[in-house]
Amino acid sequence: MTHFIQQIQAYDEALEINLNTQILDVQIKDAENIGENLHAQVSKLHLLTQSYAILKKDAYAVQTLQLDALQPTFHAIQALYKVVYKIWQQHKEMLRQEDKFTELLSMIQRYNNEFEQMLTQSWHTLKNRWLESFEVPRAELIKIAHLPGQQAEWSRDYQEQLKNFNTLTKQLPIDDSILIQIQQQVDQLQQIKSKMDIHIPIAVQQFLAQFHNSSFGVSMQSLTPEILQWLQDNAYLNKFVIQRER
Repeated sequence: MTHFIQQIQAYDEALEINLNTQILDVQIKDAENIGENLHAQVSKLHLLTQSYAILKKDAYAVQTLQLDALQPTFHAIQALYKVVYKIWQQHKEMLRQEDKFTELLSMIQRYNNEFEQMLTQSWHTLKNRWLESFEVPRAELIKIAHLPGQQAEWSRDYQEQLKNFNTLTKQLPIDDSILIQIQQQVDQLQQIKSKMDIHIPIAVQQFLAQFHNSSFGVSMQSLTPEILQWLQDNAYLNKFVIQRER
């Protein structure tokens, strides 16, 4: 397919060099439009085929998605592609007069769009399954962010890794290494989530939020036995100091 794309590009360039644009302006424009459209659709099919092949090779994607449902559309595109390729090879100088060839290109475009939509939906489904395995509600992230010491970094690290994950999964994969990078990102996010799985009572949450949002600390009256016990049980007591107000 890459070779075919190169042939189309070479043909488009030859049109501009060899034909007299003043005499054959209309014919050249028609031929160029066909060449540009063909190049666009074959290039698109090339990328979609790469993404489809990558997903078909990934065990998790195969297990999660119904990729077999995409095969009829893919096979239909392949059949059209072979017809178009044969015509291009044998009769490309007469393409501007071939209405049937233009119809074939329109069919490829429709099938390409349908195949792209199906692939994109599958990709979104896969992305959501990954998300389910490590997603932490925003409220939980805020609670963790209020904890003192290294634990507060978990929330920041999680959000940074999530941003990387969203960047990697923004578009369909066109390289095997993308799925490897995504899986590494998912593993990291799952590890961070497991660390953040801490039960924090409502009273403790309110105390930590009050402490986090204050520039002057909190009154000792806020430090109830329940809060004091939780801080001690979870080894956070040494993260706080008592200072007399001047």
